[in-house]
Amino acid sequence: MRPPARPHHRHPLGPVELADGARAAYDGWLHRLERRPGAHGIDQWWLYQTSPSPSGPDDLPGRVPSRWLDRHTFTLTAQYPIDYVVGSHFVGTHTRSPFVRRLLAQRMTPAAHRSLDDLTLVTTLPDGASTTEEIAPEALDGVLREVFGIALTREELRGIAARRSAATA
Repeated sequence: MRPPARPHHRHPLGPVELADGARAAYDGWLHRLERRPGAHGIDQWWLYQTSPSPSGPDDLPGRVPSRWLDRHTFTLTAQYPIDYVVGSHFVGTHTRSPFVRRLLAQRMTPAAHRSLDDLTLVTTLPDGASTTEEIAPEALDGVLREVFGIALTREELRGIAARRSAATA
């Protein structure tokens, strides 16, 4: 049995008003919501994120434009379980899905945004500084537990290692 994982945060770390151009800042992370015309007359909502750095977010006085990252896109169209079931099945089972082929994890906290793509750990701080680190296969269990709050069984870890070996063969 798996021990419970620590709670984790998702983007953003607090509410953003559902209004075109709305902005919210939490612990140094800045988010912006944008409404755009979409297909078939259904508006799309885009959530962007940047972090305050010396060059700053796009249009604050005295600052040079910086890059906004597209974090999430959605519509206000009602969604039902069947809208997710088929897509989730294929994303989680198809041999060409990146979620089947390699390990992916993300965790957003006030201190940092961390992402793991197989054995590559990227840490981005609110000031925009970023580091990339290659994790040794034998350190993966500790990184998953300590950084992401994910506790896997020995069997699950062996399965990840076997998929990695098969992918590189």
